[in-house]
Amino acid sequence: MIERFFAYSKDHQKPIRLFVLPHRSDGRPAFKNVVVDSWSDQELVFHANSRSPRPVKTQTLPIDRILSADYARGDDGDPLQFDMEDTHA
Repeated sequence: MIERFFAYSKDHQKPIRLFVLPHRSDGRPAFKNVVVDSWSDQELVFHANSRSPRPVKTQTLPIDRILSADYARGDDGDPLQFDMEDTHA
């Protein structure tokens, strides 16, 4: 099921929100907004959702650290929004 969010982000270059386990055992789980580049059974390849003009840095995250995924704030996942954007371009 989580792969549907990955595909949505990759296909539309839209950010999704992930809830991830910390890298170290002394940290707490945290939310992370990302745009997915690709994924496999072992890892997620993404870049940070940034509006900065700087070059985007690609990062990886082990799949087993991802607890859940959701739409980013302000995005309800309605696929019709992409049809509307295309007609106004």
